[in-house]
Amino acid sequence: MAYSYCHQRILVQAMKRRTNFQKTELGYWMLPKPSNIKNWERVPRLTKRSVPFGYEIDPEDESWLKPIPKELELLELAKKHLSSIVTGKYLLG
Repeated sequence: MAYSYCHQRILVQAMKRRTNFQKTELGYWMLPKPSNIKNWERVPRLTKRSVPFGYEIDPEDESWLKPIPKELELLELAKKHLSSIVTGKYLLG
């Protein structure tokens, strides 16, 4: 059973307050800390027809897609620029 982000925060706060919290009761886990380093992972290939931008078919296993870091970083940059244009931030300087 997966918990929402808010539920996870409540569980962490309960642990900090040292209430009667048992890690085994709720399937407790800690999420990794976010970092500035992008770690692109292989993803399963869902369709045989197309390959999304930023990925290529893994030559070792054709049922997986291998990331192309340069293309994925450029895609993130394009998303950032697009969101600034949509919100009008480019007009403000």
